[in-house]
Amino acid sequence: MKIPLRLSFLFNQTIPLTVVTVTLLSYSIPSISKLPNRNVQVHDSRSSCCTCTYAYVLDAARAALQLHLDRLDLALDNIRHALQLMNEAQSEGQDNLLFSDGEFEGIFYSWSEPVAQVKAGKAEGEFIYDGVNPVPLREGDRVSVGEVIHTVTALSDSGFSSYSPLSVFDLSSSSGASTLPLRVKVSRRNFTDETLSLCFNYARILEESGKTTAASELYVALAKAHPSFTDCYLRLSNINQNMGNKEQAKLWIDRSIIVNEASGDALITLGDMYQRENSFKEAKKVLDELVAHDKKDPRPMLAIGNLYHQIYAQSREEKDLNLTYKYYHTVLQKDKSNAYAATGLGVYCAEKGEYEPARQMLTRVREAGLSASDDINNDLAHVNLIQGRITEAEHLYLSTLKTVIQRQRRPQRGLVTSTFEAMAMAQYKSGRHEEA
Repeated sequence: MKIPLRLSFLFNQTIPLTVVTVTLLSYSIPSISKLPNRNVQVHDSRSSCCTCTYAYVLDAARAALQLHLDRLDLALDNIRHALQLMNEAQSEGQDNLLFSDGEFEGIFYSWSEPVAQVKAGKAEGEFIYDGVNPVPLREGDRVSVGEVIHTVTALSDSGFSSYSPLSVFDLSSSSGASTLPLRVKVSRRNFTDETLSLCFNYARILEESGKTTAASELYVALAKAHPSFTDCYLRLSNINQNMGNKEQAKLWIDRSIIVNEASGDALITLGDMYQRENSFKEAKKVLDELVAHDKKDPRPMLAIGNLYHQIYAQSREEKDLNLTYKYYHTVLQKDKSNAYAATGLGVYCAEKGEYEPARQMLTRVREAGLSASDDINNDLAHVNLIQGRITEAEHLYLSTLKTVIQRQRRPQRGLVTSTFEAMAMAQYKSGRHEEA
């Protein structure tokens, strides 16, 4: 029975790669992605000087902390509250884009009090004002009729036509209502230059929560407002990669490179995308160019080490495994505290059958609190299992499962399944066949 092991360098994303089999143990080293971890931006509050400034800065800081702790509901509450407070700090003359996603209701816009009463027209989706035209509307505007959102498709002097999947007058027929209240969107004026980092952090938390549609809408709006903000392009690329939209993902990377040709983040993301597609030559070329451009940045060296490990997963040639050692060792020579390189060397030792050095390295990395703790727990548990430390292995497996179950973030694909399989192996080796 094979035990899949998923050891991750988690910068902004967790990328499961090909599994390599060694006896009972399988190793997988994911690619390096962009720094800093999760790309949470630091907000500069110097532009605001009102009483609520201190409060929204605190809420923004709490949101970043809750995201780091995987408490996504609390992170969303705090970042939303920060943006709501910013509404009080902005001048009345400013305006923001009216987002269409429901996730943004109460954050970037709200619904007005009823501005008119409307009655059903002759055609489906047609509404006639019960009185004079109260507000100027445009095609494409979203309005609320009887608490149901409609998209305006055409205008006339007496009313408007719209689309909605529901017929509101059918819904209200039981109460005998002949007219329904019309509400329009009211801008909260908090999508501004001063809230750039807050809005980006909000999008990051939405993305981590699995609400990628809302996150994408906000990233696109941020990119339109600030075309040089390349982090938005890279996050959109990541979302599209995870959805399997490779062409769209590549397009967003290309846009980032157009803005900043020397962007290390964009080039590493491009190399990662090639690596996912098993286009090893293209990935190596991109990463080599990045190493030549900036020899101080450890990320491309780590990424090349990961690349050779993936090549080794397919070739099983000693020279490819030795190249993984070369790059991890080079990073550690420059920075002895680099936990990602130490993790890679731990996997290298396990591939070579040197389980005690592997166990010691992975133990130290785990104690350092690396963000990919679930994968390191399982790596360390697998090594303990091979060494006959079955009790220690089971404790680590249980720790992984407990963390994943309690965490709000969606687990890596296959992580829970592989951990249960490993638990079954540990129970089998300890003679508890029925439990296994």
